[in-house]
Amino acid sequence: MKYPFDIVSHVRTNKTFSVEARFSQETEESPLKVFNHFSRFVATIIQEKKALTCNIQLEHLARIKKNTDFAYNRYLETKTADNIDSEHNTPAFTEKFNTGALKGMSAAEVLVKKPDGKELLREQYSFLKKNLEKFPGNQKLMDAIKEVSKYEFEDVKNAIGNISSYAPMTIYEIGVRPLIRKTREDGKCLCYECKATWDYAKNYPVSFVIKNYYAPFEKKEGGTINVNIKQKDAEVIHEFSMTASEWLDTVEKMSMAMNAYYMINFNKGLKMAEDYEASRRKNNENEPTSSAD
Repeated sequence: MKYPFDIVSHVRTNKTFSVEARFSQETEESPLKVFNHFSRFVATIIQEKKALTCNIQLEHLARIKKNTDFAYNRYLETKTADNIDSEHNTPAFTEKFNTGALKGMSAAEVLVKKPDGKELLREQYSFLKKNLEKFPGNQKLMDAIKEVSKYEFEDVKNAIGNISSYAPMTIYEIGVRPLIRKTREDGKCLCYECKATWDYAKNYPVSFVIKNYYAPFEKKEGGTINVNIKQKDAEVIHEFSMTASEWLDTVEKMSMAMNAYYMINFNKGLKMAEDYEASRRKNNENEPTSSAD
């Protein structure tokens, strides 16, 4: 049994994204809450044989689901708009740059939205052509650049204005989380951050990023911990991109696992609560009553 707690995993040639359900039952203070404070989801990205992890608190799942539903509805709007507006369903408007400063933009968007768009496209065309033998896929972007050069600037500008587009949306984000138990000899502890973003311009719209690094920390009165990010080192960043279906499946599996655990263990918690209440009443009944002299 290699991954006993995995509830979902998505595998690429050189990367893997997975989520574990690390649940444990509340048996002390409030058994009807079912989950104790150690319960969590653990997200992992394995890249180049190195695994980065982050914890997702159970109470955050409801927000993740709401944000995902909202993002997916917008995603469907953009797809519907693409299908209806067939006039602009051509490489000049649909083929996107995958890397560099123009990442996520079409040739039409570069022309309209960049002050020096025309010159940028010329430079990109020369660069793509120079590397065409090594990267045959460059031909698609070259064709897109050639196509957009045939249009009048105002026509492209009007077309861009008619195409539905939204800025990338943050679905979930965890700020700095220090792991004090993993402190080095120099006093710096392991910290992690994570962020999930939905970018409507991409074919793999959901990006999940996990960061790990070491940074010094200071414990304040009251238990709060301050991390000095300016002095961080040994930073490693892993990113995993998912299709809409893969991310929806991930959130659904997390929800199903949490609901299943809750249903299975709620009766146990109820029995604990009822037994405690019965014992408390019995002890109260057996307590001797004081009498006045």
